[in-house]
Amino acid sequence: MPVDIKSLAAQITEAITNAPELAQELIDSPAQTVERITGQSEVDLTELFQLVLSNLSKVGIDLSSLDLTRLDLTAIDLSRLDLGELAGMAQSLGISFTDLAGAASGLLGGSGVSGLLGSLFGGK
Repeated sequence: MPVDIKSLAAQITEAITNAPELAQELIDSPAQTVERITGQSEVDLTELFQLVLSNLSKVGIDLSSLDLTRLDLTAIDLSRLDLGELAGMAQSLGISFTDLAGAASGLLGGSGVSGLLGSLFGGK
């Protein structure tokens, strides 16, 4: 039976709403955190990451204390994220993406993607 990604996103959103420290765990080790919360290990982490952020932005939780420099960029494919939507979600969650741009720059060797991230999210 195929995994219902929206249902998984709802489970993770509820878990983070009840225990906000799980948001940092999701940043640090997405695959392990998703498996611990949902019991699923074979999941599109990039799509799930974006859905969870979208859900959390609707809930109105404050995630301004997240350390995005610890985002596991080997698990999340930045090229598949909707950066415009992500910027709006980040603002409503109180997240600064300046650190994410720096982390992406280091991983990507200063490529155009990191420059794009920096220009989109540099202010907050």
